[in-house]
Amino acid sequence: MSSNRNHKNVHAFQKSNADRNARRRELYRLMPPEEKEILLARRRAKRAEMRKHNLSESSMNNDLTTASSSNSTIISVAQSSNLMRQRMLLLPEIGSTMPSEINYIKLKEVSNCQFCKAIKFEYEQPAFCCSNGSVQLSTHEIPIDLKNLYLENTELSKHFRTYIRTYNNTFAFTSLGVTYDKELAKRNNGIYTFRVQGQMYHFINDLIPIDKKGKNLQLYFFDSENELRNRMACSNKLNEYVVRTLMEILKINPYSMFLKSLVDVPQLSDFYIALKCDSGIDQRIYNLPTVSEVVGIWVEQDITDSILTPHIRIYTKSDKSQLVNYYYGCYDPLQYPLLYPYGQGGWHCGIKKIKCSSRTSTQVYCEQEQLPSIKNMCSIDGLLNMEAEVMLKQKHKRDTISCREYYCYKLQIRDDENIVLHAGRLFQQYVVDE
Repeated sequence: MSSNRNHKNVHAFQKSNADRNARRRELYRLMPPEEKEILLARRRAKRAEMRKHNLSESSMNNDLTTASSSNSTIISVAQSSNLMRQRMLLLPEIGSTMPSEINYIKLKEVSNCQFCKAIKFEYEQPAFCCSNGSVQLSTHEIPIDLKNLYLENTELSKHFRTYIRTYNNTFAFTSLGVTYDKELAKRNNGIYTFRVQGQMYHFINDLIPIDKKGKNLQLYFFDSENELRNRMACSNKLNEYVVRTLMEILKINPYSMFLKSLVDVPQLSDFYIALKCDSGIDQRIYNLPTVSEVVGIWVEQDITDSILTPHIRIYTKSDKSQLVNYYYGCYDPLQYPLLYPYGQGGWHCGIKKIKCSSRTSTQVYCEQEQLPSIKNMCSIDGLLNMEAEVMLKQKHKRDTISCREYYCYKLQIRDDENIVLHAGRLFQQYVVDE
């Protein structure tokens, strides 16, 4: 009888405790955001104080172990109290949705994609990574010095990964136009979050700065003899050795090579300088772009219609910035030189799919797909929504790789090391941007 009564009491206690936690979560859900922040700040401060108190008690208990055996009961009580407090620290906060006991369910192991060898997860759609082999893109090795900065566990590599967005912005050829949460972006402890509001834009500036203080592509051209000093002046977080290393690495970048070569061009304002929107490189095979494939320079009077292919004009001094559209192949390499050190192209609307002979006749790609022109889309979200509708209705089949398909392929985990996935905070910005 006594054991049954105890069992009922325990069951009733557990039920009342669960109901109390449910009520707390509901009250927390209805709180205004400001009150939530205040409540959580108080709880964190209380926990920090308890941890500090526990550390002092632990130190005291260690000193008491050398005392006589008559004090053993006191030590035992103190240790039990300390253990109870430590267990209390593991309880969920008020308003937390974390259960008191977490039972993880292990996903089943599934075989890799038979076409692109991407590591698959249970319940993941079979065609998500490469559309059943129709999407095939080459991967590129990166310079060994840059790879070491991404992967090594030295203090220098840790510093580089902590401030990787600052380093990338220092060497980027374009400037980033975005409204983002600066407090979250400054966080150096805990989970880093890159959160933006609205659309992200890339701009390219004139070669000669207005205020004699260069930035972005200007650092490759203007006052190049003092390049190291000019780059170090961009931020007090930069390490001189890392900056020197990155300057040496990016000497192979075709955009960098071209801009540095302009220093020796006399009367540069008389020339027409253009960055090609797409290098024309076939991304399905390993092939790195050359300088002539990504940029061009002509005497202004010699320009003809034959060379006016889609491009972005760079002015020596015009007091205005040029917009780099998201559907240009140069959109990624200009903004992310630490992810594209060789200047290899990003997504554009002309990358061809692989036509698989095993597909049925209903899956043949249409040569003339009646979809809205990409130039009429004002944002990447509109483009992705349009693509999603097409995929859902299954009314059109295209022979080019869509923006969604491109990055679904690029961001997969495979046996060959994808360095983009090791970029940490820069990876977050890159994913949000795309």
